[in-house]
Amino acid sequence: MSKYKSKDEVYKRTFKIALITSLFSLTLSFYLFPKFTIVPNHEDKKIDIKIYVSDIPQTNQKKTATAPPPAKPYGFIPVPSEDAEFPDEISLSKLPGTGLNQEPAIGIAPEIPPKPILEVYPTVSGLSCSGYIRLLLLVNKNGMAQSIEIIENTTRSDTCLTLAIEAARKSRWIPAKMDEIAVDTWVTKTYKFNVKQ
Repeated sequence: MSKYKSKDEVYKRTFKIALITSLFSLTLSFYLFPKFTIVPNHEDKKIDIKIYVSDIPQTNQKKTATAPPPAKPYGFIPVPSEDAEFPDEISLSKLPGTGLNQEPAIGIAPEIPPKPILEVYPTVSGLSCSGYIRLLLLVNKNGMAQSIEIIENTTRSDTCLTLAIEAARKSRWIPAKMDEIAVDTWVTKTYKFNVKQ
């Protein structure tokens, strides 16, 4: 035990002596050596700054009552259909470009298609069905689904079909426009169900 105590004491004593001598030598070097000042070799160049203020004319924004119509969609070419299947509720007189002495413009897409504003989805709490329901909606000039036809129902559930039809009736649309005039048009809407209990 005495060996360990003596080694610890020797180590502590050596550490204290080394610490004191290094601190003393550092303080002595600070006092003995003079302070150095750095003198720049070149003179400071003065920079001449000139600030110009110019009058900016005030801009006036045009205030329009309504937003401009959306741009014409690209990517489709309207082609007349050979065999058009229309539901019984729609007459060809409702289509644009039809009149007393004109042939009906079957299969020609409206200039600006309808866009959904408020999409309502079916409430599926407590249901167990999977698949999809595709509906054909007649969106009228007021943006509401005036007539609804069933295209396809893979869920095979009357409850899901009823919920999809109710959701389609509650949805609101920006109506289609032809030559800046709102027109009735048909649009397809698909509701997907994947609920399992």
